[in-house]
Amino acid sequence: MGLGNQSQADLYMKRAINFANDWVKLDWNGLDHFRLEYDAVNSSWSQKYNMFWSFVIGLDEILFGELRIRDIELAYYETRMNQFGLPLDNRGVLAKLDSSMWIASMTRGNTQQRQQIVDSLYTFAHSTPTRIPLSDVYDTTTNKAVYFTARPVLGGLSALDLFSN
Repeated sequence: MGLGNQSQADLYMKRAINFANDWVKLDWNGLDHFRLEYDAVNSSWSQKYNMFWSFVIGLDEILFGELRIRDIELAYYETRMNQFGLPLDNRGVLAKLDSSMWIASMTRGNTQQRQQIVDSLYTFAHSTPTRIPLSDVYDTTTNKAVYFTARPVLGGLSALDLFSN
């Protein structure tokens, strides 16, 4: 349907840009990050890990570039890191290996932040007191695996490979 149809592709791109702009208007807290949900308190936040895919397919600058959303979020994440990683959101202390690696992959030239995230994942995998196959969900304060063992989402650990030369 859309393959090879430039007018349809242009229409979908226009819609995607409009959706991105609407999301920014609804979700921006006006200070330093985007909220977990629309109209939530300013202290709510969440990892915007799905932005990774717009980065992978080259739409990051088109959809979010002017707005610097990724840069704003990455700066905020630095203030939210726990001893063993970056929680998924403000509702708890759980992290996911794949999502965290997607965030690390979006750090552009900020190798210090990337290394901090990757080091936290390495620390979890190599020093968790939970003796089970590698879990993709763990507590960022205790370093204990919570559940979800040896799942296919662990392929997300290869996210950095998508940007290596």
